[in-house]
Amino acid sequence: MEWKADKALVFGATGLIGRSLTRLLVAEGPYREIVLFTRKPLESTTPKVKVVSFDFNRWEGVEQHFTPNAHVFCCIGTTRNKTPDLEEYRRIDLGIPSRIAEYAARGSCRGLYVISALGANENSLNFYQKIKGEMEKAVLHKGLYETYFFRPSLLLGDRDEKRKGEDFAKTLNAIVGPVLLGPLKKFRGVPADVVARAMIRVAGKGFASNVIENHQIFALGDA
Repeated sequence: MEWKADKALVFGATGLIGRSLTRLLVAEGPYREIVLFTRKPLESTTPKVKVVSFDFNRWEGVEQHFTPNAHVFCCIGTTRNKTPDLEEYRRIDLGIPSRIAEYAARGSCRGLYVISALGANENSLNFYQKIKGEMEKAVLHKGLYETYFFRPSLLLGDRDEKRKGEDFAKTLNAIVGPVLLGPLKKFRGVPADVVARAMIRVAGKGFASNVIENHQIFALGDA
């Protein structure tokens, strides 16, 4: 694998995918420096990991980290349960990735890798899918050439918090997931580790499309 960058910037490092991504970057990635941006306190376990604590409402000092030798991983996302206010939800799921993309473009970063969602579509009647679709459009508009969106289905893994209805969905996935083959594979729940590994693989080798659907995430992350 030929890597184009020696620094990784990770936003959302304390989330389900972000935790898996950070662990894999430390264990397997060739980056000499890994910068984690988080509101929650974290302790670095290796000299190459730098933790930057900041509030997403205040971005002072963040832009300096976006340099031409960097890959930027955006694992930002919330839920209606945690963020019932729709404007606040939009600010997080659309506004934060858009700001990250702006800084990545201005800093001429090597690539941007963003977690989106299955069915993302700015014209969708589903609020969640609509926001993700609008986010993708806004991020692309910032103009960074190597920008990729990952659209996982139900995420599998151990979260810090319980999500209403998610345990039932995971149980259902365990029953029907194995028989979802061919075109239906895009609906299978996907482990966070598989998504994280797919992100790292695309960062190293690129991909034919800037959108990576759930079945493609499996193919990349299971390899």
